[in-house]
Amino acid sequence: MLDGRNLDLANFLFIFCAAKETFVHFKVHIQLVQSHFAAHQLSQ
Repeated sequence: MLDGRNLDLANFLFIFCAAKETFVHFKVHIQLVQSHFAAHQLSQ
């Protein structure tokens, strides 16, 4: 049985991992967009 503190810790870890996943995904997305624009400018 989880008490309040363990539940808070589990929630924190879940949110932290979700935020990290989102951040990594966002960073990869930005790199893709930047390389896309760089390729666009090279072709002009």
